[in-house]
Amino acid sequence: MSTAPLIITCLNTYDTVVATLDDVAWPPRGKTLLNLSTGTPPQAEALDRWAADRSVLFLDGAILAYPADIGEPHCQLLISGPTRVWTQNRDVIMDLGGSTKHITETIVGANVMDVGVIGAFYISALTAFIESAAYVTDYGISTESLLEVSKPVLRLLDDTVAQAVSAIGEQDYRTDQATLGVYAEAVRTFSAEISNRGNRSFMVAAAAASLSAAEEAGLGALGIFSVHQIARR
Repeated sequence: MSTAPLIITCLNTYDTVVATLDDVAWPPRGKTLLNLSTGTPPQAEALDRWAADRSVLFLDGAILAYPADIGEPHCQLLISGPTRVWTQNRDVIMDLGGSTKHITETIVGANVMDVGVIGAFYISALTAFIESAAYVTDYGISTESLLEVSKPVLRLLDDTVAQAVSAIGEQDYRTDQATLGVYAEAVRTFSAEISNRGNRSFMVAAAAASLSAAEEAGLGALGIFSVHQIARR
């Protein structure tokens, strides 16, 4: 470590990263630290201050892949921090994943995307699918049928996410399709059915609560993307 120009950390917490580096007898000045531990934007800011106090160049990152994907062309790491530091270390970092991207000079950027895209979206969606599978298979429907029906829905979700990004970017939530109120009524019905069957329905119940809150805020006649208005601070 004493001769390495780039030091990469990937530990269970940011506190563990700091404790580990504080316990190592090596001159940090001028080295680059790339942290790939899972964390939050405030934790990235705190580690950035720790690095600056020790004259360490700092990049923060998030791994949007499974361990088995590391080093593969499709593996994506998100890197945030100074462009100059990224450029100096790009070739080595790209060896970790061929789809790695430097997304912003703002040190919190990678963690913002990790919390938002992986936490709030991917993990939530995956959990919702697992809960839906429990409900469907409890009715005796095969997992093969579940997959067959789910695949077109995933393609629909891909298109709908693009529409959501456009609507949010333009702040235009009007629709000539199903309104938020229609979605809200449907998801309340779905949530009640799953619960009445005795299945756990945490994710669909959360969706029902979110859409109902948007409806109560007077957004029922707009499109479902208008939930964005009540989700913000």
